[in-house]
Amino acid sequence: VKIETVKPNRLKINLDLGSERLTSRQVQGDLNVKWLHGAPGKNLKAEFDVTVLKSNTSFVKYDDFVFEEPSSNFNSETQTFFEGFTNADGNASMSASLSEGNYPGFMTAVFRGKVFEESGNFSIDRFALPFYPFESYAGIRVPKGEEYSGMLYTDTPQKIDLVFLDIDGKPVDRNEVSVNLYRLERYWWWDNTYDNIANYVEGNGSSLIANESINTVGGKASWSFNIANADWGTYYIKVCDPISGHCTGKIIYVDQPGYFGRNSRDETKTAATRLTFAADKTKYNVGEKINLSIPGSGEGRALVSIENGSKILSTRWIETKKGENKLSIDATAEMTPNIFVNVTLLQPHAQTINDLPIRLYGIIPIGIENPKTHLEPVIEMANEIEPGQEVKIKISEKSKRKMTFTLAMVDEGLLDITRYKTPEPWNKFYAREALGVKTWDLFDDVMGAFGSRIERLLAVGGDAELRAKEDDPRANRFKAVVKYFGPITIDGGSHELKFTMPQYIGSVKVMVVAGYEGAYGNTEKAVPVRKPLMVLATLPRVLGPDEKVKLPITLFTQDKKLKNVKVEVKVAGAVSLAGESTRSIVIPPSGDLTIDFDLNVKSETGIGKVTVIATSGNIKSTDEIEIEVRNPNTPVTQVSEMYVEAGKSWNSAIIPVGVAGSNSSTLEVSSIPPINLGYRLRYLIEYPHGCIEQTTSAVFPQLYLDVVKELTDSEKSRTKNNITRGIERLKLFIARDGGFGYWPGYQDSDQWGTTYAGHFLLSAIDKGYYVPDDMMKRWKKYQKNRAAEWRSNINAGYYNTDLIQAYRLYTLALAGVPELGAMNRLRELKETTMQAKWMLAAAYAKAGQPEAAQALVANLTMQIKPYQEMSDSYGNDLRDKAIILETLVQLNEKAKAFELVREISKSLSNQNYWMSTQTVAYCLKSIGQFVASEKRGGLAFTYTYNGKSINASSQLPLAQVPLEIKGVQKNSISLTNSSNAGLFIRVINTGTPSRGNEEAQQSNLVVNTSFTDSKGNQLDVTKLEQGTEFYATVTVKNPGLRGSYENMALSQVFPSGWEINNLRLTDDEGTEKTDRGDYQDIRDDRVYTYFSLGGGRQR
Repeated sequence: VKIETVKPNRLKINLDLGSERLTSRQVQGDLNVKWLHGAPGKNLKAEFDVTVLKSNTSFVKYDDFVFEEPSSNFNSETQTFFEGFTNADGNASMSASLSEGNYPGFMTAVFRGKVFEESGNFSIDRFALPFYPFESYAGIRVPKGEEYSGMLYTDTPQKIDLVFLDIDGKPVDRNEVSVNLYRLERYWWWDNTYDNIANYVEGNGSSLIANESINTVGGKASWSFNIANADWGTYYIKVCDPISGHCTGKIIYVDQPGYFGRNSRDETKTAATRLTFAADKTKYNVGEKINLSIPGSGEGRALVSIENGSKILSTRWIETKKGENKLSIDATAEMTPNIFVNVTLLQPHAQTINDLPIRLYGIIPIGIENPKTHLEPVIEMANEIEPGQEVKIKISEKSKRKMTFTLAMVDEGLLDITRYKTPEPWNKFYAREALGVKTWDLFDDVMGAFGSRIERLLAVGGDAELRAKEDDPRANRFKAVVKYFGPITIDGGSHELKFTMPQYIGSVKVMVVAGYEGAYGNTEKAVPVRKPLMVLATLPRVLGPDEKVKLPITLFTQDKKLKNVKVEVKVAGAVSLAGESTRSIVIPPSGDLTIDFDLNVKSETGIGKVTVIATSGNIKSTDEIEIEVRNPNTPVTQVSEMYVEAGKSWNSAIIPVGVAGSNSSTLEVSSIPPINLGYRLRYLIEYPHGCIEQTTSAVFPQLYLDVVKELTDSEKSRTKNNITRGIERLKLFIARDGGFGYWPGYQDSDQWGTTYAGHFLLSAIDKGYYVPDDMMKRWKKYQKNRAAEWRSNINAGYYNTDLIQAYRLYTLALAGVPELGAMNRLRELKETTMQAKWMLAAAYAKAGQPEAAQALVANLTMQIKPYQEMSDSYGNDLRDKAIILETLVQLNEKAKAFELVREISKSLSNQNYWMSTQTVAYCLKSIGQFVASEKRGGLAFTYTYNGKSINASSQLPLAQVPLEIKGVQKNSISLTNSSNAGLFIRVINTGTPSRGNEEAQQSNLVVNTSFTDSKGNQLDVTKLEQGTEFYATVTVKNPGLRGSYENMALSQVFPSGWEINNLRLTDDEGTEKTDRGDYQDIRDDRVYTYFSLGGGRQR
């Protein structure tokens, strides 16, 4: 499922090229642009480009022919198709020639366009048409060859079939067709001097063996050749259409019968002996007669079998006479959506009257349609909707039939981005089915099964194979109109829906999909949403602090009497007006006008709200925009801390960090060594990247928050929501084998990530969260299979594989399905690492064998040498200490565990100590488990802030108190310890600094950024014209001083006035030859790219 940050179109773009297919390089078209509410898009800048992509060249009934030359690739290029302006009616004419190219056959022309409003905002369009660059196409069919290798035999005549077809698949005659046979050097396939076989043939790597000129009859011809034993090797057959210039070819390998040949039948025995017969139509309605015409001979019999996608529906024998034999069959409802008529014709074994084999067979598909399976839902509603008014929609079935329907009303500006069509359930449920019945016999093994001649007869039977076609606190920036109703059942009558139309100007599409007891239908209606006076305001997707912004406002009138309009702008939140708030204007005769207001963004982050009100007499129109003001800089945290003995007091200044709106302050009081919970947890939750390890790390520690600190109601709600969303997101990572991929959509599982995510899910279940049973069932199966298959790879260049296995075994024990055999095998290995032994001990403890666990770690140290692992288990020494802590908790070794808590806490509380997300999560989780098992007494203290003294207490070891701050104003706080023991006190200030003179830094990595136009020319991005499309290219080089870098993240935050051209929306990523890394996440104003980089390499 693709999920993207999109903004709806506001313009309706229609580029009509006059045909559903292109048959010439010269293309003419008419462009019409309207605002969604219906007004013409006059004098608007429009840009269209076209990319020609390779398609599959094939024809129905000629599936076994090749219509393309073998080639490694086709180099597609994007060219400008149109650049200009619409006229006063929103129209423009265009004419252009598609670039000349070495087209191999059928192509696809992908058109991508943008139309810019006067404000600078733009709407997009994308569509594709088949492009047939040749008027006719050459096809070649070579003998099937050996069963497994496809090899043809030397010293054997080989017959090549040729066919020439127009773009509709009809045969066309060609004279003096040149057939060329080349012998290729054996190393042609790995020689990268040439990018395709055609170039290789034209070079020095081949020799012309045979050339012959032939003529076709009915568009068809054949040609034979014979290769001597001594000339075995690789050959290439090339045939070109002398009129259109299209060429096709086939690589073949010719040799003496060998290993494959001795174990396979001769081709003449395995080739199909087919029967050609026909029906009078290709599609029938239920109740009609299917009339078949079957050729036969005297004294023969035919077995007629009616089959569908799963079974044989009926069979019958008929006695055949010489000539055509007629047979009528009733089309029934059970035959829908299609059947296959399979005919086997048998002749007496002893006959010698004709030279046909004693058995021929053929099969044809026939479509069967039942009119009763069609429903015809009807939409009754006004042809125009006014925002803010009640909408009534009545749904019924044309023939008063019973049906269950759902209705969706969606902003056409969203649907037009991908040209979304109303779903057609009938076409899905009654799509043609593939033949599901296999038929075989032994007639090929009957001695003397042929007549006077041994040659087989080849006839076309059947049709083309089935082919698939088709395919929070943040601002609510684009409030797309989406209404959904249903399912609703009506029985012969109608159902009326009523609702109030949101404040929206544009066009909506009402889509109805219906079904009932095997009958399906759909309908749709596009309805403009408008009023006599309309206003549309435009702003970027996001803004930044201290920016100055133009607010374009476009006004429309449908009534020419409306001329004098008052425009008022109201702002709230993080934006302010830089000048006047109202303006009186006169609408010109054209009926639309764009004006600008000036806005300033405050020196703070948050949500800005802009409301535009247009009034003319008693007619009023409103447009409202919510926009996020974000700081592109990275948040920073400052911490002041103190140890306060029992009965003592402490005071400190509170100095907010960062711009107003981004900053916060928290008082943290703890009876255990400080773990920097607020800062570390915020780091996990706000971490922008989302692989399997980071997604799990963000939510895992939150399972233990309630045993570490007192949670407020809002914190409880937020924590529960975060964990639930984390479980839902993990569903996106499920791979085909039941494990979890490193990124959403990956088909191969990541071993450590799978175990880590499963560990979290098991802990979530233990805390009462819902996790789908099937999700865990598949995970357990994957883990058990991996555990059973695992063998030590310590000496094979892998790192921590025994720890990966031990962790897998630990989670299986947590799941209640311990793999004791695999645990025992791992315990017996002499090379097992210390970390793996600690983890394995935890597995034994959870499996109910604490004695084995104690024995395993009896003489193990808790000291880990510093290291940092960038792949495999993504570990380091601190993560491993957290693993040991978890094991000690399992073994109830509290004294040793507390020693590790102190050591881990020291690292957690050090702001300058960088930790990976997994390290942070595992440390917080392990300390949470320790705290849950160890009650160390309550907290009691009094703090004074903002002139108020508050007594606080908690039975948990940690308390956090949010401190209210106002902008960047300083404040002070004091605290008195009323507990019986000392307390660790921390004040955590967090915020995002304002933009300044940031300095570039790099260490063991080289990063360069360049900006170019579509032709590769360098651009100065400080002087860009509105509507300029350009490329940002980031080159990252690894000098190799520290080896390979795994799982790197490149974060690119772009200025608020730049719009990212997201080609993923229209599946056009392949049209740009760029490196997108291993995974890419595209947001409103930024792109995160994830990749690995070997030493001495660059991407």
